Amino acid sequence: MTWAARRTALISVTGALIAAVSALTMGQASAQTIGQAAAATSSRHAAAAVSKHAAAVTAGQQAGVRRYWTPSRMEHAVPLRPDKTTATAATTTTTTRGGSPRRAWLSAPVSDKPLAVPPRAPLRAPLRAPLRRRVSASTTGVLWSGGGAVARTTGKVFFTLSGQDYVCSGSTVASADFDVVVTAGHCVKDGTGAWATNWTFVPGYSNGNAPYGSFSADQFYVASQWGTQADNDYDVAFIRLNPGNVDGAQTPVVKEVGGQGIEFGSQPAREAAFGYPADSPYTGQRLYYCSGAVSQDPYHETSDTGLTCAMTAGSSGGPWLANFNQAAGTGIITSVSSFKYSTDDQILYGPGLGSVAQSLYQAAQAR
Repeated sequence: MTWAARRTALISVTGALIAAVSALTMGQASAQTIGQAAAATSSRHAAAAVSKHAAAVTAGQQAGVRRYWTPSRMEHAVPLRPDKTTATAATTTTTTRGGSPRRAWLSAPVSDKPLAVPPRAPLRAPLRAPLRRRVSASTTGVLWSGGGAVARTTGKVFFTLSGQDYVCSGSTVASADFDVVVTAGHCVKDGTGAWATNWTFVPGYSNGNAPYGSFSADQFYVASQWGTQADNDYDVAFIRLNPGNVDGAQTPVVKEVGGQGIEFGSQPAREAAFGYPADSPYTGQRLYYCSGAVSQDPYHETSDTGLTCAMTAGSSGGPWLANFNQAAGTGIITSVSSFKYSTDDQILYGPGLGSVAQSLYQAAQAR
């Protein structure tokens, strides 16, 4: 059974918030709650099993993806709508999978200490100067007008599943050898179902424009827990990109837009989530964001954390950034947007990036 048939009301396939964010601290009770969640997560590390899938590898395949995504196809691509007939989480009971509590016993992490990769700046200046405005430390979903690196590194993802064109969001990631994008697992594979085709990433997408070009996928990397079980604790994917056709030249994406830093094994108290929500009242044409404190899944169905956020379908796969710096537009990726419960459309959930996600990243950026 595919992810779309199993889950309900997920935000689908779709992809410092101000300088003060880094200075904000949570209360002692909140710190204790998040600390307990982090401890529980660290004791449940699954063996890293990387599922790799080739996308557009040859020059002919890459050209085919570029030809496929006409402005009309991009305009008509939609977020995936999961089956809404399956059982939903109830506010008065603890939700379980398969009628019994789900247990995932985890082994030792890949490393004793969290891996942290600093942001990577673009090698050339942005195509246009960003508009900088004052933004709020906490918001549930407003247009991002602060400019900075996040306006370049966050992008819209387009792809095809079972003959239908879909959208989600994603972000470039700092890496050593290859250009890498992070997004949600369901943005590249429908759970236990099909892999995406015609996959392309458009950084800095805005109102139908691709100011930095578009970049097709070379290889997909997801966890086996996602590809064989559609487990939302592992709803994350890393994609190795091909160079894009920018101004008539084959150019790596990181040269154009840079890459956000990433950290594995951490669980920040506050996050800033970015993406391209496409359902009303949004249109999928502009970059939006939410920011605020995060909390545990109240239904205990996942180990994901929740953020108050009104962004709708299409924002899946967008980056969650800790320690966001408004002036620079940089932060540290620690999660991606994954799903919402049908009983509460104001809380957006994202999986923690643990040892399995770290293995995916290392596979994607290694030679």
